[in-house]
Amino acid sequence: MNRSQIILLVIALAFLSWSAFKFFANTEEERTDAEDDTDNEGNPITLPSNTVSNSAQARIAKLLPQVQEALYATIDGLQSQGIDVHVGETLRTESQQQSIVQGGASATNRSWHRLGRAIDVYPINPDTGEPDLAGKRTDLFIALHKEAMSHGFTNISFNADWTKRFITTNKGKIWDGGHIQYTEGLTWDQAYAQYNA
Repeated sequence: MNRSQIILLVIALAFLSWSAFKFFANTEEERTDAEDDTDNEGNPITLPSNTVSNSAQARIAKLLPQVQEALYATIDGLQSQGIDVHVGETLRTESQQQSIVQGGASATNRSWHRLGRAIDVYPINPDTGEPDLAGKRTDLFIALHKEAMSHGFTNISFNADWTKRFITTNKGKIWDGGHIQYTEGLTWDQAYAQYNA
């Protein structure tokens, strides 16, 4: 069993234990809608991420372990705000990245995706129930990036004033709103050397 599977198993067991506790705790006194999810000391209870599909979990498992942990924490934080996400591309090979650059969807072959440190994440638009691949709900992308930044991700999709930051590719300007990357303060060359060590 690999580390990712162990983490998922621990999360699942914690969720089942929490669910059983809540079920039996609520048999004596019905819970009202006004109550919030807090522990006995009033601290918020963070529920584990339980809406990540198996295919997304397989893509996440290709990331570096610390990136996986930060991504799951980001997903959990977004879910606590009522925002679900679609996890798109994670790790890419050098040839995949070259094809993406040639197709005009990226400006560089030196992508953090090649190092297991970048993810394309798209909020689910509550109006359509579909991933917002076109970036129509900027408010959801801002929430995504703020939450991701609180878990160590670097924001390259927005300027400091939260206006969209465009990148220029061989096909023109694009907005890569779903891209988050986990640099840990490393330059790309440092991260590349570390990845290939």
